[in-house]
Amino acid sequence: MTPTTLEGFGKYNYLILIVSLMASLAQQLSISAISYILPSAECELQLSPEDKGTLNATGYIGMILSAYVWGFLSDTVGRRRLLVFGYLFDGVCNLTGSFAQSYWFLFAFKLLNGVIMCGPLSVQRTYEAEFHSVKYRGKQMMLAGIFMSLANIVIPGIAWLILPLEWSITVFDRKIPISSWRLFMALSSVPSFTTACLIYKCMESPRFLMASDQNDEALKTFKIIYSHNTGNNPDMYAIRCISNQIHPSQPPISSINFKKGLLSIMKICWQQAKPLFIPPHSKNTAVTFMMQFTTLYGFNTLRLWLPQMLTSVQEHLSQQEMTHSSPVIKSICEILQITMSTNVTEDISEAEAHCVSKTADNTVYVNSMMVGIAQGIAFLFAACSISIVGKKTIMGKYLIYFHT
Repeated sequence: MTPTTLEGFGKYNYLILIVSLMASLAQQLSISAISYILPSAECELQLSPEDKGTLNATGYIGMILSAYVWGFLSDTVGRRRLLVFGYLFDGVCNLTGSFAQSYWFLFAFKLLNGVIMCGPLSVQRTYEAEFHSVKYRGKQMMLAGIFMSLANIVIPGIAWLILPLEWSITVFDRKIPISSWRLFMALSSVPSFTTACLIYKCMESPRFLMASDQNDEALKTFKIIYSHNTGNNPDMYAIRCISNQIHPSQPPISSINFKKGLLSIMKICWQQAKPLFIPPHSKNTAVTFMMQFTTLYGFNTLRLWLPQMLTSVQEHLSQQEMTHSSPVIKSICEILQITMSTNVTEDISEAEAHCVSKTADNTVYVNSMMVGIAQGIAFLFAACSISIVGKKTIMGKYLIYFHT
């Protein structure tokens, strides 16, 4: 019997699931909100198609730059502390980015947002899983996937309520305009702040405490979770002492001399990561990296461009109806090229040329929600069948089937 098995499953685990739900919404808003904003912000920020593509990718650039550091910090300062500060600063970045007056201002804050969000993205699921026993861990991870799908349904719903609104006010002595897309971006910071508050009320991962040689604190955490789940007195917890069964994966923060500089810290990081790139782990590392890359590439490429593509298709169909021209089948690339080139129109003379702000049709949001629903059904089916067919089958056959 392991400590997590003896703590049972109850109120505290449900609290972790609520945290997982809010964290999923915060993560998806941090990544996906920009894709819904771009069509509405195109004129105000004078965005070209290349600018839009760069802004969609900027967050991921920040994640790549900071991933290694976050992995080191998660095993050094702790999961809970990293998550609280990560979500807190993510909310600040989203809120500040809503006041962007230029492409480069928004670019800078989306880059910073990616650097910060990489920590919670990489640590959140580990933090959640370490509170569950092996019996419930697989289902909990599948529920986390369902929560991500639910977030992909809620986000276009929120965008549908806010972005079509045609209003604008100015603040700070009429220097900064506030329009619907800025309000949407500002509201995307609320789940991040909420998640930071929820995790602050939770406890540190007991596994991290054991790995950091803080066995007394780990035992105290197990007792509190046991009491929440069962309603019994914490002293009734069956385990009285925890021995060092987990070898520290990282030196505790108190033993690291930060005064030695960044080079010393990077050396420690490399020492911890080096075994991944040499036999016998190198093969598994390569397979894992390839799986992650292809899955995220296939999923995120379509998801981030979906609102822009649907908006352009709808605009192209509307133009054909207005001109009473016969429908011509075109590729999505041709439609994007046509709608981008006609975004600047000429009424009487070139001097009166102006940018036409695009308002997405209702079908854009409905179709985005349908994609999220389909994804949620896939995750729900996987969650129900994982105990029957096994994790490997879910990761292999089902993943290939549902992504095709």
